[in-house]
Amino acid sequence: MTARFSAMISIMNATIKTGNSFCEIPANNLCINTLRLLRNQGYIWGFSYVSPQLRAKRLYPRVKIFFKYIDSNTPVIKSINIFKRTRSNFRIIRNNKLYQILAQNKLYILSTTKGLIITSLDNLYNDLIKSQKNRLSGKLLAEIFI
Repeated sequence: MTARFSAMISIMNATIKTGNSFCEIPANNLCINTLRLLRNQGYIWGFSYVSPQLRAKRLYPRVKIFFKYIDSNTPVIKSINIFKRTRSNFRIIRNNKLYQILAQNKLYILSTTKGLIITSLDNLYNDLIKSQKNRLSGKLLAEIFI
């Protein structure tokens, strides 16, 4: 996991808790792909790149995220956290022991060979039951509380 992904998650969490409707984060490809996934699933309004004139003094690209609110006080995403057991090594989803760790009231961002996906515990379990040969294997990146 990269430092920019960790910074993105912590900045997003702080912004959600303060009630702001947007924030600016450092970005890389993993961050952009995660934001695209969140936008396509309807958890954020969108994001945009900060103009080159404003980031001329910075050496890394920055992105402005616009959060979605149900009403004026309730955000769609309550909290987003990096999965606790994935500091430097990701947790591989291949065994049944992991299901005891995961809670059902959350969504998870997984990095698979097919790309980034957002899934719930039920979908993960149903995918394993469908076929033993085509199990979903990947790395657990973050958990979203909705």
